[in-house]
Amino acid sequence: MRKASIWSWQRCTFGAAAVVALAAWIGAAPGSARAACVGDCNADGEVTIDELIKMVNIASGTGDLSTCSVGDANGDGEVTIDEIIKAVNAALNGCPMNGVCGDGNIDAAQGETCDDGGTCIGGSNAGTHCTAESQCQGNGVCVGGAKVGTSCADTNACGALGTCVHCRPLGGDGCAANCTAEVTVPYNLIPGEPDPADPLSIKAGTSGAVVHADILTIPLAIVGTQSIIIGKPSADGSVPFVIPAASVKFPKIPVAALACACVRGVSYKTCGGTIFDANGSLSPSCTDGFNGKEDCTGKPPCTFVHGSGNSATGILGCSDAGLAGTTVSLEQDSGGSSGEAGKVSISLTGSGPKGSAILVNSTAIGTVVGSCDDAGAGFCTDSDDISVRGTPQTLPFTTGSATAVVHNANGNDGVDVGPFSATGSAADCSKLSGSPPSTSGFATVGAFPALSQPMLGDIVVTNQFFAQ
Repeated sequence: MRKASIWSWQRCTFGAAAVVALAAWIGAAPGSARAACVGDCNADGEVTIDELIKMVNIASGTGDLSTCSVGDANGDGEVTIDEIIKAVNAALNGCPMNGVCGDGNIDAAQGETCDDGGTCIGGSNAGTHCTAESQCQGNGVCVGGAKVGTSCADTNACGALGTCVHCRPLGGDGCAANCTAEVTVPYNLIPGEPDPADPLSIKAGTSGAVVHADILTIPLAIVGTQSIIIGKPSADGSVPFVIPAASVKFPKIPVAALACACVRGVSYKTCGGTIFDANGSLSPSCTDGFNGKEDCTGKPPCTFVHGSGNSATGILGCSDAGLAGTTVSLEQDSGGSSGEAGKVSISLTGSGPKGSAILVNSTAIGTVVGSCDDAGAGFCTDSDDISVRGTPQTLPFTTGSATAVVHNANGNDGVDVGPFSATGSAADCSKLSGSPPSTSGFATVGAFPALSQPMLGDIVVTNQFFAQ
């Protein structure tokens, strides 16, 4: 087997500005708002000595209740000894999350049917099981707002509408990210076929990818299976789901006569489990078994982004309102004659009907030179050498439409590659919740630009995965 990788179009690494929009799909897990913790005067998720002193001063009449209104747990206008004792317990044992998904207690009134706690994200004990914010040391991760997915010290670092969360529930273990019971649903692909009307395209309603370059277009028919693990609807009709990395089983893909490719689901890990570091740069990948692995020495511990064993995190909109942001557009300036490429930018617009979905999917595409027959039976198996496994990438997918374009391509000012698009199909929520559950009709699509690819130059790749 010739282990010389000639293509790197699988390595589409976004800058911070590019991934801000798609990171919201990971960070905004459905759930209840966090209730105040008695004695947590500044709402940072823990009770400190100075906050206990404030409560004592209020109780003795030398302090103003407005300095720590959450010290008055029963709302009677004063701080009492029993309330101070509650605050002391919170200081010693951590603030309970009071009915919030991830506190380890099943709150049926909030629609919970399970609650196995959460995982510390972003700080010095990232990856540790938790049931309270204060159990997580150091930084957390911004949920919501303009800096979603970014490592944060407190909510002030997350900007308007953002919240710094340290203990996050993650699905895929039987209990979904909204603390409802999960079920595994097969997502078997409709095998890809060439489009009879256009041999350089994949037939609508079948699965595949198309590599678009200036010099040629390469359609790649894809077959295979994967699974999704879904929870039950939240009060707003949103349904969290994950894709187990081990369930992604796509056979080897012939890339014309040039190469043989292998798509793998990646249980993606970064230093801290965040998308971005606090400075806005991408968190280093520390994923075992793939190219690009970095050492987390001196950084937060290596932690799963999607939860242990998962390669994707997503949200289904199963209310009549559907889901917003299902039209995904990506573009990148290749720099033209200047040769100075810009970052990928992403916009999410429009909305989709009931059953629409958006997800962030982590995969790696390994390649070897030559035909798949030449690659040998060992390629695309667990015995593969790391050199042919590819580099993990995290990309947005949608049931709406996905479009990508490269501007000023291949050193030529004013010349574009694209735009090229793919269109998906919303899931049938009644089929997903049926007995047995089914993904029939569910189709996700993606598109991304990649610059300076060997033999091809600047390209756009579109993907479509239609479920049987």
